[in-house]
Amino acid sequence: MRAFFFLLLACVPLAAQGNEVSGVVVDHLTKRPLEHVLVEMKLAGRGGDPLGQAITESDGRFAFLRVPNGKYNLTAQRRGQSPQGFRESEGGFSSAIVVDGKRQTTGLIFALQEDAAISGLVMGDDGDPVRGAQVHLLREAVLDGEAQVLQAGGGMTNSEGHFHIGRLVPGKYYLAVSGRPWYAQYGRGQTGAGMVYPVTFYGDTTDGEAARAITVAEGMTANVQIELHATPEIHVMVPGGVQNVLVSVRGPGGSEVGVNAGILHGGIAAAKTTENRELIGLAAGRYQVSMVSEVGDVSVASQTVDLVDGSTLAMEENAGNAEVGGRVVYDGARPGGELEVVLVGGRRRGSSAKVGADGTFHFEKAPAGKFDLHLTSGSLVIAAVEAKGARVLHGHVEIGPGASAELTVHVVAADGLATVEGVAVKDGTAAAGVMVLLVPQDLERTREFRRDQSDMDGSFSLSRVLPGRYTVVAIQDGGDLAYKDEKVIRKYLEKGVGIVVPVKDGGKVEVGVQGR
Repeated sequence: MRAFFFLLLACVPLAAQGNEVSGVVVDHLTKRPLEHVLVEMKLAGRGGDPLGQAITESDGRFAFLRVPNGKYNLTAQRRGQSPQGFRESEGGFSSAIVVDGKRQTTGLIFALQEDAAISGLVMGDDGDPVRGAQVHLLREAVLDGEAQVLQAGGGMTNSEGHFHIGRLVPGKYYLAVSGRPWYAQYGRGQTGAGMVYPVTFYGDTTDGEAARAITVAEGMTANVQIELHATPEIHVMVPGGVQNVLVSVRGPGGSEVGVNAGILHGGIAAAKTTENRELIGLAAGRYQVSMVSEVGDVSVASQTVDLVDGSTLAMEENAGNAEVGGRVVYDGARPGGELEVVLVGGRRRGSSAKVGADGTFHFEKAPAGKFDLHLTSGSLVIAAVEAKGARVLHGHVEIGPGASAELTVHVVAADGLATVEGVAVKDGTAAAGVMVLLVPQDLERTREFRRDQSDMDGSFSLSRVLPGRYTVVAIQDGGDLAYKDEKVIRKYLEKGVGIVVPVKDGGKVEVGVQGR
């Protein structure tokens, strides 16, 4: 006998005569019904209240009864796997169910992807498995419209040299592994154990750009083997006054892979001291090194260096640093309360600077590099950034070592921003599950891009929009499109809809769907 269970939570008032939202959860690839799947329904929007939960039976069916009018998010989750939204796409976007008594909300087909996984064996050049090796996983992805290689988890090998990383979305990955041979572990009183395994990428290389990709399909487990080659450990001196040292190597696509290096003094983990100490755990090679002072926990040097045995890390006042200051320009009166400007980038901690009453700010020791600029006030939004002595590209600020940079940060009040609403249409019918973009007239102003995914009635909402001229485009299967690349987005603009924000009389925008 067919059966399903459902639970309606009492926290949401139910209409005397509500609507039914029901359907079947199926496997994305095989289309077979899935049982024992948890389906949850919540009011759309951040922090939406839960409406109820259902557990599917052998026929994959679920149902929510007497549902009040509104928009709702559906999620489904197999046991031991990641939850997924209804028609979820890259970036975590999904399509809301619209309940209004007019549209059909029964017979929904929730196609649920199966997670992928990567398992592996790490072997040493002595033929023995390497236990306790650090495994870093990197993934090629599009984040906020930009193609990147991102950290995607990791772990440690067990006593037999095995590792397993699950709950992965299908895609292209890279592995990096490092560790220490079993015969070269530290003991009490030792200052060095002689041999280390350098960071090695899948493909048997220490060059991140030469790493071999691992492509995993939906529901697939890729099995790999990596061999580590022991190499002499180098002795690198760290100057006094340094509290910590962050070390990384360059990975595929400019990513960073952290190296488990540490500071020793007299054979034990270093306490604060003004004496030179030794940085251990490294093989000879090129590294990105950031040093953190004991005073204020500020990064005082961040630079790419070639390290060999006997190297000494430099700690000149301006090594890897920049002189950064500027002014915040307000569109209107400055709101009350304290405000700070924050530079955040890579593995380095965010450096912050307080904004004075006159709008000026100054970073005491700003590390050089590529950064995102943020404000500590949620009531203000950065509209534009101008720079002298630095470069602003695609919303990022790039500051060179030893540079003297002056930033002008234009901000507006968040409550003065607009919302653009509309509907995506294909062949005269509202289209669901379509990526909708708001593209600024100046494509370099990537901060002003906005993205949404159309709901089941084709509707979309693009919030926190600055006044100005834009083009709205709707793209089928565009979830993984690197749309902030000018060469990628330009071909879609001609068939988009040009608008001026705020839209006159708050009208809705109708935009035709384009193929990928």
